[in-house]
Amino acid sequence: MDEKLHEPVFADIRENWSWVRPGLEEIIEEDPFLDVLPEDVYTACKTENAHLWITDAGFVVTTGLTDPYTNKRTLLIWFAWAKQKGRNIAAECVGFFEQAAYDAGFSFLEVRTRHEQLGSYIESSVGWKRETVIYRRDIRNG
Repeated sequence: MDEKLHEPVFADIRENWSWVRPGLEEIIEEDPFLDVLPEDVYTACKTENAHLWITDAGFVVTTGLTDPYTNKRTLLIWFAWAKQKGRNIAAECVGFFEQAAYDAGFSFLEVRTRHEQLGSYIESSVGWKRETVIYRRDIRNG
């Protein structure tokens, strides 16, 4: 993890699908609350509703969200995957994505996670604030 990370570069998901798909599958398999298929992410990237960014250490997929009341835009770090377990690509690249979001006219940069370690890290080390914690109960299946 001491290896220097190169800045993310915008990439074509089709050209990188052979290694991005298994990473997405790993993320989705580890989080039972993600109701998305790797192919959904592929389609979002191909239709430019999301963007794939690659580094020498993994990938990040971003997407934009618009607040329906204020029209302020948020750049969401939707997926982040590292080739080396324990490495946090989203946190390591936060400066890059802050600048990219600012340059593209976004008001906010957001990351969502189930991992308390990442939340603690970005609150203490990167200067982010926790805004919401969501608790959900499935009323159809218990």
